[in-house]
Amino acid sequence: MAWTRETQDGLEIVRLVADPADERHFLTVGDWSDAAVRQGWQDDPQFMEHPLPCLEFCDDITSSEYDVRVVV
Repeated sequence: MAWTRETQDGLEIVRLVADPADERHFLTVGDWSDAAVRQGWQDDPQFMEHPLPCLEFCDDITSSEYDVRVVV
């Protein structure tokens, strides 16, 4: 995440969430200023290079996009 924080304006906060039932299952949740900024980050040619070291801690890396609907 350091690369993202250092190179991408618009990243507001990132959380790494661990699954207590599976020590190799994590979820990274990032809040972006807007969808266009997030898409620009994903379109960066270096985007897929940086998560690769995470494979030491998990079995697979997948990506999904979600939009926040409610904040409590």
